Parts: sequence; C-alpha cells; structure tokens
Amino acid sequence: MKSQKIQSLPIKIDNNIEVIFSDLDDTLTWEGKMHQETYLSLGALKKNGKKIVVVTALALVGATVLLELGQ
Repeated sequence: MKSQKIQSLPIKIDNNIEVIFSDLDDTLTWEGKMHQETYLSLGALKKNGKKIVVVTALALVGATVLLELGQ
C-alpha cells in the first residue's frame, strides 16, 4: 500500500490499521514542539490498540516525550 495521510484514508480502512509510522521532525512536532492535540491524539491511538512507530534522526534525548507514550 502506498504511503498516505491518515485523513485521506477511507473510514472502512481505519479499523484495519494496526501500526502507524510517522516522522517526528516537522510532522508530529513543529519547530521542535509537539502540540497538545497531537500528544493527546497519539495517546488515544495507543489506548485503542494502535502501535505507533516514530522515525527520527534525533538523538534519543530529543525524543524523550515520546517515551512517555510507550509506558
């Protein structure tokens, strides 16, 4: 399946999504900050059983906020 934005996927596919891959820099974050809405949305996805894989070139210290979601 070709990479697509989640908003463009048909609703019927949503329940079949098990893993979401996303870049961190300027995708989940903007200018080094993650908006609260994004953080809450990631938490809701996790709560609903979705796995989130974040891809980044940052050192681990730069991605510590995401570690909280994994706990």
